[in-house]
Amino acid sequence: MKSIFPSHFSLQIKEKLRDRTSGISSKDGVEGSSKRGSKETPRDRLEIKAYSPSPIYIKAPATPKRPADDLKHRYDGCAISDFIQGPVLGTGSFGRVLLAHHRLTGEICAIKALSKAHLVKNQQVIHLKAERDVLRMVNHPGLVSMLGAFQDMAYVYFVMEYVPGGEFFRQLRLREKLPEDAARFYGAQIVDAFEYLHGREIVYRDLKPENLLLDSRGHMKITDLGFAKIVTGDKRTYTLCGTPDYLAPEIILNKVRAMQACAAKCS
Repeated sequence: MKSIFPSHFSLQIKEKLRDRTSGISSKDGVEGSSKRGSKETPRDRLEIKAYSPSPIYIKAPATPKRPADDLKHRYDGCAISDFIQGPVLGTGSFGRVLLAHHRLTGEICAIKALSKAHLVKNQQVIHLKAERDVLRMVNHPGLVSMLGAFQDMAYVYFVMEYVPGGEFFRQLRLREKLPEDAARFYGAQIVDAFEYLHGREIVYRDLKPENLLLDSRGHMKITDLGFAKIVTGDKRTYTLCGTPDYLAPEIILNKVRAMQACAAKCS
């Protein structure tokens, strides 16, 4: 079974991504060329040496392959100035998601910027830490990967894998309904990701089309683990959370355990 999207879907995504990032790169290039065109003073040379080990830019050598756990921390301790920021990909209650790429490596990613003031005001700090811990625990092709985290005085930043296909909700709205075999295909991908989470005693608790993204091949990735929680053994979680429009009746009536609740939402 293949994705319902045409074979040239990957090419369309790459062209769209190139168009989005070309504006950022061209702006950066114009700034660089204007600096090169101006007459350099001793003060300028001192500033260049202060900010760069060498005025000559060379291609970084290939780095050895690192374990997956190490890759999830590769942008820890960075600053937002280390990234060239692009357009806003989405907004939420506590912040927004930006398209960006790292200045040194050139890697394209999505940065989730969360306002500290809003998090403290709405008592979401514990949930934020739980989301960070869960994101660093998981490593599955059906889940959006975390690449690092850092903060400044105003925001907490999560550096996430960029998934260029956008929300599954938008594609579903354009098509109104999916063919039966396509529905089975995408349903199987969600169940596979949930089986992985449940095997690590993690419940997701916010399944909806808006939290499903499509990669360049049209395959599905689950994002936004803000309501995810680690529930060990036979323990239960009694919090009624998620999006009301997508809550299963079993959850509202409080008749199922945590793991069964995820399965109920899948059905």
